[in-house]
Amino acid sequence: MKLLIFGLCLATALAAPQGKMMINSGAICEGKASAFFVVDNTQMTAGDNVVYKDFSEEECMSTCSNNRDPFGRSILCSSFVYDHVVFTCTIYKDKSKPMGNGEKTAAAGKRYFEKFCLTDDIPMDCQEAQFTRADDSVLVGFATNVTLSESLEECVALCVRNVQCMSAMYFYEEGECITNTESAMSRPASFTKEDTEKVIYFSNGCAMKKSTNVKTFKNPIETQPEEPKPTTKKESHEMKGDEYEEEKSSGEGSGKEIG
Repeated sequence: MKLLIFGLCLATALAAPQGKMMINSGAICEGKASAFFVVDNTQMTAGDNVVYKDFSEEECMSTCSNNRDPFGRSILCSSFVYDHVVFTCTIYKDKSKPMGNGEKTAAAGKRYFEKFCLTDDIPMDCQEAQFTRADDSVLVGFATNVTLSESLEECVALCVRNVQCMSAMYFYEEGECITNTESAMSRPASFTKEDTEKVIYFSNGCAMKKSTNVKTFKNPIETQPEEPKPTTKKESHEMKGDEYEEEKSSGEGSGKEIG
């Protein structure tokens, strides 16, 4: 599939060992902007959690970004689920697989947010940008670059630094990051499931956030750039194919409720 794609072209927490794992997990973004991978109509089942009632999505996101709730209490947040039906915010210390141990399941009206830290060179105006994510999915025909990447966050940075990158795909078992000039939103017909390799697709949330502040921005759906020209086998690029502790509980509803 990849050949086809490319061919078509907290001070105490910080001091403790667990705190170091929290930094690595993206719970604490010291001196960096934090952003979120977002999956619609999805919830997560994991360990220790805290539930806030009568919250807006913005309050929930701010609480997770700052690791502090509106009541001034410190928390550790790696991810959260917002329920648009009953207006509840469920904060988790863990992330979903493969970056954590949580299990994602379909849930109408809920949105799953997974926090991560942007690299030092990414502007702070990308703070709280939302990167729409789809596991085991790929965009076919708009790949521009393939780069070895040690982490999903590094793949995000490669995309954000590239002004032409609208989305990317991270093959995490092989450490390969493929950037695209289009996205699932602008080219839905080219977006498909990937059943043979482990991959995470995500949109460029920083580009989307900046575009909402520019009146002259044109929606990619409306501009309809030219379709990529097929390449020959000779011209195509050959690609090499070759935490912290969680407290176990029964699931999302087992957390403390605050409201």
